[in-house]
Amino acid sequence: MFEYIRFVSVAGSREERDLRLFTLTTCAFCARSAKYLSDRGFAYLKANVDELPLESRKMFRNEIHRRFASQLRYPMLVVDGKTLLRGFEEREWEEALGSPEGGRGGE
Repeated sequence: MFEYIRFVSVAGSREERDLRLFTLTTCAFCARSAKYLSDRGFAYLKANVDELPLESRKMFRNEIHRRFASQLRYPMLVVDGKTLLRGFEEREWEEALGSPEGGRGGE
């Protein structure tokens, strides 16, 4: 999945999930979502979609639509290749990732 995308690996002590974060460089919620994952110690792969070549962006949009029957809304987090979280809603992310309510991990 997403073989055509070059991800940046973000280290973390929590490696139990396959997390792929898709962001835009100008998106404040995207920056908050990356901070959320890092603060809680999650290891994840990150890609800034607006920095991808045009053909890769098209392939990405088609793959999201095909796999998840969803439109694009950033940030997007794919969890274990099965679940797509669109937008940054902290409570929804906590439920999907098993983060403790109010836990701050690395803070």
